[in-house]
Amino acid sequence: MTAMRSTVLLAVMAICAVIAPAAVAQSFPPYDGLQAFHAIEGPDGPEEFSWEVMLDEEDELRAIDDTHAGVFWVGTDTLAMSIVAQKAHDAEGATVPTTIAVVQPNILTLTVHHAAGNPAAGGAPFHYPVVPGAGWEGVSGLSRSLCLRASLYPPHRRNASSQTSAGEPCARPAGC
Repeated sequence: MTAMRSTVLLAVMAICAVIAPAAVAQSFPPYDGLQAFHAIEGPDGPEEFSWEVMLDEEDELRAIDDTHAGVFWVGTDTLAMSIVAQKAHDAEGATVPTTIAVVQPNILTLTVHHAAGNPAAGGAPFHYPVVPGAGWEGVSGLSRSLCLRASLYPPHRRNASSQTSAGEPCARPAGC
């Protein structure tokens, strides 16, 4: 009976050794030309978002620099497709730094560097949520009728200082 248990235990361990790596393999959404990520609600929110780039046999994904990657034809320096890191901004329009990296032969990872704070403001915390898209902080002459904030942020995320003279929610920085 003990020999049979040992044999069964060894068989189960062998099966687990084969199945376990496949079970823990992480799947990523396919890269479709967009690096959309959900709103980051606070400093403890995720910083990394990954996508699987579908490549043909004659394609390879390569990093170009911290904010660019590309799909190249194998064995050449011919760029078939360029990929640029998605920009991000906080609720006040401050630009949140982003980078992209090739972490596996076909996996692209966007890092939204929000947790360490705003490097342009000496590390001051960002105002959450952090969302995709270019920021507007420091843009002069921004029309008071520009009301993007209404579509980007739910009403509970807006504040009274972000209103037009007509009382409508507005995407302008405070004081413009």
